[in-house]
Amino acid sequence: MKRIIAIIGLALIPVLSPLSGQAQQSKGAVSALHRSHFTVSNLSTREEKRRTYVDGEITSNAKKEATMVRISVRWFDEDNKVIAKDSTSVSHLAPGETLPFHAYTENNHEIVRYDVTVESAF
Repeated sequence: MKRIIAIIGLALIPVLSPLSGQAQQSKGAVSALHRSHFTVSNLSTREEKRRTYVDGEITSNAKKEATMVRISVRWFDEDNKVIAKDSTSVSHLAPGETLPFHAYTENNHEIVRYDVTVESAF
């Protein structure tokens, strides 16, 4: 797990980003694409009038194109309770290619950290 410091508004917020994954099972066999074939990088946050965003990039380390990669973001309060979630996806991610992604939640002063996970790839 990488430890990152993110800035939301004027507060420094510790951010944990679990970037490793486990093989996904598909009809009794290991899928050709699984979460460990992707790297999430360049994470940042931004706050707009009503929303807090997590922006980042995902890179494919797989040997074939991913038709769709699903990315999940969870926001936590100081008690480590999930207080918001969002998911987003990128399409047609070729081997070695890097694409941006964005997720958001409504502004919430209780947010102290977030994490980003690659949920699935097809």
